[in-house]
Amino acid sequence: MHLEATSRFIRDYKRLPTEIQRQVKETLRRLEDNPAHPSLHHKKMEGYPDVYEVRVSFQHRITYRREGNVGYLNGWVLMTSCGILRSRYEITD
Repeated sequence: MHLEATSRFIRDYKRLPTEIQRQVKETLRRLEDNPAHPSLHHKKMEGYPDVYEVRVSFQHRITYRREGNVGYLNGWVLMTSCGILRSRYEITD
């Protein structure tokens, strides 16, 4: 799968700590090479057509919208033991 990042995704990525940025890069490499890789915990998000989620770390997720063989990186989710702490997701056409 080919991945393309929205400007919002890039801006948010630059604000992440260096270690999380490294993990994001590795996650995106795996997603491009093999979306079924078990470490990704790849799944469709409920309530959003063609939107999927992959795991970066225990707390961080990336969301993307899939159109054919292209994944548009458009958001991230920060999880806590109590649930979602922050979510930055945008649907772009």
